[in-house]
Amino acid sequence: MRCMLIGAMALFACEGEPDPEAVQEAQNACIRECRARVAKNEDLSAGPCLSDALPGGLIAPDFVCDVAHDPRQDVDDEDENQCQAYKDDRADYFVEVDPSCSFIRAE
Repeated sequence: MRCMLIGAMALFACEGEPDPEAVQEAQNACIRECRARVAKNEDLSAGPCLSDALPGGLIAPDFVCDVAHDPRQDVDDEDENQCQAYKDDRADYFVEVDPSCSFIRAE
Protein backbone atom coordinates (compact mmCIF):
# COMPACT_ATOMS: atom_id res chain seq x y z
CA MET A 1 0.00 0.00 0.00
CA ARG A 2 2.81 2.37 0.86
CA CYS A 3 4.46 1.94 -2.59
CA MET A 4 1.17 2.52 -4.34
CA LEU A 5 0.62 5.70 -2.37
CA ILE A 6 4.13 6.96 -3.11
CA GLY A 7 3.71 6.02 -6.78
CA ALA A 8 0.39 7.84 -6.99
CA MET A 9 1.90 10.92 -5.37
CA ALA A 10 4.84 10.86 -7.79
CA LEU A 11 2.49 10.52 -10.75
CA PHE A 12 0.41 13.43 -9.52
CA ALA A 13 3.50 15.58 -8.98
CA CYS A 14 4.80 14.85 -12.49
CA GLU A 15 1.50 15.17 -14.32
CA GLY A 16 1.46 18.06 -16.76
CA GLU A 17 5.23 18.30 -17.16
CA PRO A 18 6.55 17.79 -20.70
CA ASP A 19 9.35 15.33 -21.38
CA PRO A 20 12.72 17.20 -21.32
CA GLU A 21 13.62 15.72 -24.72
CA ALA A 22 10.34 17.01 -26.17
CA VAL A 23 11.07 20.46 -24.74
CA GLN A 24 14.50 20.48 -26.38
CA GLU A 25 13.03 19.25 -29.69
CA ALA A 26 10.39 21.98 -29.59
CA GLN A 27 12.92 24.65 -28.66
CA ASN A 28 15.21 23.68 -31.54
CA ALA A 29 12.30 23.52 -34.01
CA CYS A 30 11.02 26.92 -32.89
CA ILE A 31 14.43 28.55 -33.30
CA ARG A 32 14.81 26.95 -36.77
CA GLU A 33 11.37 28.21 -37.83
CA CYS A 34 12.13 31.69 -36.51
CA ARG A 35 15.45 31.82 -38.37
CA ALA A 36 13.74 30.68 -41.57
CA ARG A 37 11.22 33.52 -41.23
CA VAL A 38 13.96 36.07 -40.55
CA ALA A 39 15.85 34.79 -43.62
CA LYS A 40 12.70 35.55 -45.65
CA ASN A 41 12.75 39.10 -44.21
CA GLU A 42 9.50 38.63 -42.27
CA ASP A 43 8.88 41.29 -39.65
CA LEU A 44 8.58 39.53 -36.30
CA SER A 45 8.45 42.69 -34.17
CA ALA A 46 4.72 42.30 -33.46
CA GLY A 47 5.31 38.93 -31.77
CA PRO A 48 3.42 36.61 -34.12
CA CYS A 49 2.73 32.94 -33.61
CA LEU A 50 5.06 30.98 -35.87
CA SER A 51 3.72 27.45 -35.63
CA ASP A 52 0.04 27.68 -36.53
CA ALA A 53 1.07 28.19 -40.16
CA LEU A 54 3.15 24.99 -40.16
CA PRO A 55 1.68 21.66 -41.28
CA GLY A 56 -0.37 20.36 -38.39
CA GLY A 57 0.03 23.68 -36.58
CA LEU A 58 2.55 22.30 -34.10
CA ILE A 59 6.36 22.41 -34.07
CA ALA A 60 6.62 19.29 -31.90
CA PRO A 61 3.98 17.12 -30.23
CA ASP A 62 1.88 19.35 -27.95
CA PHE A 63 3.99 22.52 -28.55
CA VAL A 64 3.50 25.79 -30.40
CA CYS A 65 6.11 28.43 -31.20
CA ASP A 66 5.51 32.09 -30.43
CA VAL A 67 7.58 35.24 -30.84
CA ALA A 68 7.59 37.50 -27.79
CA HIS A 69 9.76 40.17 -26.23
CA ASP A 70 11.92 40.04 -23.13
CA PRO A 71 10.85 42.03 -21.24
CA ARG A 72 7.31 41.36 -22.41
CA GLN A 73 5.51 44.10 -24.36
CA ASP A 74 1.78 44.79 -24.75
CA VAL A 75 1.88 43.53 -28.35
CA ASP A 76 2.81 40.07 -27.05
CA ASP A 77 -0.56 39.76 -25.32
CA GLU A 78 -2.70 40.81 -28.29
CA ASP A 79 -5.08 38.05 -29.37
CA GLU A 80 -3.94 38.04 -33.01
CA ASN A 81 -0.37 37.31 -31.86
CA GLN A 82 -1.30 34.25 -29.82
CA CYS A 83 -1.03 30.71 -31.17
CA GLN A 84 -4.52 29.43 -31.93
CA ALA A 85 -3.55 25.81 -31.30
CA TYR A 86 -2.57 26.74 -27.73
CA LYS A 87 -5.69 28.83 -27.19
CA ASP A 88 -7.88 25.97 -28.50
CA ASP A 89 -6.15 23.40 -26.26
CA ARG A 90 -4.78 21.49 -29.26
CA ALA A 91 -1.32 22.16 -27.81
CA ASP A 92 -0.44 21.97 -24.14
CA TYR A 93 2.89 23.82 -24.17
CA PHE A 94 4.61 26.72 -25.88
CA VAL A 95 8.10 27.89 -26.74
CA GLU A 96 8.84 31.60 -26.90
CA VAL A 97 11.69 33.19 -28.84
CA ASP A 98 12.41 36.86 -29.29
CA PRO A 99 12.30 38.61 -32.71
CA SER A 100 16.00 37.78 -33.23
CA CYS A 101 15.24 34.08 -32.55
CA SER A 102 16.88 33.85 -29.13
CA PHE A 103 15.18 31.42 -26.77
CA ILE A 104 13.10 33.05 -24.00
CA ARG A 105 11.23 30.19 -22.32
CA ALA A 106 9.28 26.97 -22.73
CA GLU A 107 6.24 26.14 -20.61
